[in-house]
Amino acid sequence: LPFAKFPKLCMLHVKNSVELGHTYFNDHACRNFVDVIADVMKDGLLSELQAGRFFSLMCDGSTDSATIEQELVYVRYLGNGAVRNKFLSIQSVTSSNALGICSSLHAAFEHVNLSASEWKRRVVGFGADGASVMLGRSGGVAALLKEQILHLVEIHCVAHRLELGILDAIKQEKMLSDLKETLQSIYKHYYYSPKALRELREVAQALEQKVLKPGNKMDLSPV
Repeated sequence: LPFAKFPKLCMLHVKNSVELGHTYFNDHACRNFVDVIADVMKDGLLSELQAGRFFSLMCDGSTDSATIEQELVYVRYLGNGAVRNKFLSIQSVTSSNALGICSSLHAAFEHVNLSASEWKRRVVGFGADGASVMLGRSGGVAALLKEQILHLVEIHCVAHRLELGILDAIKQEKMLSDLKETLQSIYKHYYYSPKALRELREVAQALEQKVLKPGNKMDLSPV
């Protein structure tokens, strides 16, 4: 949620008889609260990483609402005998090539105050999708990291490999290909046509039924 909604959320709590005072009913205070909470969480994650002997690194790219490419970085480690997956940082990517992504990884660890020498000594695994920029044998991110971290083990994301296998299987079976095209056509029909979506709501209301709005990549939301 945007910080601008914070005052209204405070007023909602006040209506429910929660004593909040009147000093911090603004979006600037909300930003300060979030920054302080983030610092506490960051310090806690740093302590856990430093307490462990090793950890693995996972990352994936995305594009924000301003069409700026971002790299999401996660760490996987053992904490109190249990496997933990924690969000480390999100960093803007100056260049979509391997060097640019490596720079974002360095920035992610700098964000939690972990020096390059320390994280490179502790990291033992690197997980990513199968894109050549990530796992390419010549000039990929994993290859660049292994030049400095000789013991690093790179892993092609199991979920991504499964997705690629399913897509290949669909291509080989006409019935599955037809089903995929039908589902994509339904999604596009209601996504790009407000009129069709309105009519779908009217039919559902008349039948006293709840329907789900078709979404992309199998995400469904109530209409």
